[in-house]
Amino acid sequence: MRFSSTFLFFFFSLTLAAPIASPAGNEVAARATGDKEKLINGIQANINAGNKEISSTQKAQADAKANNAAGLKTDENGIKSALDEATKARENNQKIAGNKDPALTAGLAKVQNAQQGAKQAVNALTGNPKTDQPGLDKLGQTFQNGKKTNEANLEEAKKNFPN
Repeated sequence: MRFSSTFLFFFFSLTLAAPIASPAGNEVAARATGDKEKLINGIQANINAGNKEISSTQKAQADAKANNAAGLKTDENGIKSALDEATKARENNQKIAGNKDPALTAGLAKVQNAQQGAKQAVNALTGNPKTDQPGLDKLGQTFQNGKKTNEANLEEAKKNFPN
């Protein structure tokens, strides 16, 4: 009797401990949902970095108008840092998005082109308040437009990126 009880106890323990198989295709669906969430969070991170670009540029513009070369140089470094952060976020977003949503792919490419132009403009800044003002004005407009594009990309990802 003891052997039978032990055997039954062992058998039922194994039965309860066995993993339950998930439905076919569940792994792909879970990954896709994860990709959508990662993409939405990534685009939001790009928007947040864009806000840093905008605020750093506004500070730099104010320092340039006040002829504050030391403050301007610090602000320009802040612009570079924020642009690098935004670029990394966008690159990651492009990897996640792939070509699954053509409108989003085009929107991310638009951001990429704008970031490349902004990088050239940032690299051309010298820290001289008089000569940097036009470049800062152009950067300010570029970053404002980039924010609008990223907001449109965020809406596109929420609505149309596949689950």
